[in-house]
Amino acid sequence: MTATPSTYETKLTAFLANEDSPAIANPIHSTDGARQFGFPAAFVGGVTVFGWTVPSIMRACGEGWFEHGWAEVYFRRPVFPGQELTVRLAREAGAFDLRVIADGADRITGRAGAGDAPWLSELHAEPRQPLEANTRTPAPLTLETAPLGELIGPMAQPAPVDECVAYVVEKLRSADPRFAGVKPLIHPAWSAGCLTRLLYHEFVRVGPSIHVSSHLQYLASAPAGQTCTAQGRFVEAYERKGDHYGSVEGSFFAEDGTEILRLRHRFIFKVAPRG
Repeated sequence: MTATPSTYETKLTAFLANEDSPAIANPIHSTDGARQFGFPAAFVGGVTVFGWTVPSIMRACGEGWFEHGWAEVYFRRPVFPGQELTVRLAREAGAFDLRVIADGADRITGRAGAGDAPWLSELHAEPRQPLEANTRTPAPLTLETAPLGELIGPMAQPAPVDECVAYVVEKLRSADPRFAGVKPLIHPAWSAGCLTRLLYHEFVRVGPSIHVSSHLQYLASAPAGQTCTAQGRFVEAYERKGDHYGSVEGSFFAEDGTEILRLRHRFIFKVAPRG
């Protein structure tokens, strides 16, 4: 009998999938934009780096992980283009410890597992709300305007087949036929970006933003080629060492109302210059 591995490891080289220009939506993902805030190079997007971990998570937790599984990820340090990354999952107490390492330091730490997350009951959940015409003018997101406790959205988020496949092929450099084949499913990393898309549809970005952490509970898979819906609630807004933080909890729904993903997203929406 072959023993089940206790550790899964993959190596890859980080790359910048977006245009390297400070004119992009989030300039922290450009060389010039990051340097303006004291960082040495462009940040690779947090959701993109998480997407690179998905194959390893599925190997460790099972091929059906993206249909009923969970992950919590903490972005400890930026990932820069050209860095050699090691994605490592090690079995620990019924789940897997997750690490993404570069230059001898953790870039991501976290955990992942199959089934329900131990913290699932802590996430705010509610039925999908009906889509209505949004007549509110987006306002800059600040500590004062963060609408604590209020519903954000819902927002229709189309997931066309060609865009979903291009995301997998270009941003993740994956050819997994489940997500880049003839009848592709929506990739878990694309779903994980739903609250960021919602936030910056509802609010004006006042500068660079930085992904801090995510708790992700996958509840179902969904085919590309449909219009999904994202909604959430702002649960925290605070300042620490000059950075302004926010935390949003919400859900991502398929066109038929099935909840695909329930999540918490923590981020810095006003970055204090470094150095």
